[in-house]
Amino acid sequence: MNLIGGLEILICFGILFVVGIVLTIILISFFRKKNNAKPANKNTTAANIPRPTRRSIKRCPTCQSTYTDESLNYCLSDGAILERTDEVETVVFRSK
Repeated sequence: MNLIGGLEILICFGILFVVGIVLTIILISFFRKKNNAKPANKNTTAANIPRPTRRSIKRCPTCQSTYTDESLNYCLSDGAILERTDEVETVVFRSK
């Protein structure tokens, strides 16, 4: 009778130990920070900042529509021949 009682206590402690480890893993994963963002680099220089690519703008002399596609030669609205302008497309970079 003593052997069975000691074995039951040992099994109970084993089960409690496993449950404690599982709960610890769940709690650690729940309270872990979800922020995966990289820390800001304090040594950012002008050379590391991405530069916008320069794309010329084409304008329709008839309807004044503007196009940045270099392959277009004719206006999609009225078919007029597009003219190159001195304007440059502005590209805005947003931080993530």
